[in-house]
Amino acid sequence: MALFAKDFTRHYKPFLFAMACLVSESFFDLMQPVLMASIVDIGVARNDFGTILRTGGLMLGITAAGAAMALGRSIISTTLSQEVGADLRREGTGPSAAGEQPL
Repeated sequence: MALFAKDFTRHYKPFLFAMACLVSESFFDLMQPVLMASIVDIGVARNDFGTILRTGGLMLGITAAGAAMALGRSIISTTLSQEVGADLRREGTGPSAAGEQPL
């Protein structure tokens, strides 16, 4: 368990940022049904085409923001997992023949 604690303290900032991206992405995904209900309840029921267009545009923006969060989370988590794996390999093999010092 101490091994994981050491790796977590070394890489906690990207981990927390990836988690923030995941929470944001989930929030954006959960906003879609609320906005769709607004389109139906207000725009369609009152025959208000402006509300339909505004809310639809907002939905497109929220979808783009969610996609950006998913992309950022994916990039960060992939990079972080490669760094943690490299650290674990480096710690497991000790100094290399090239004179590399262990962390």
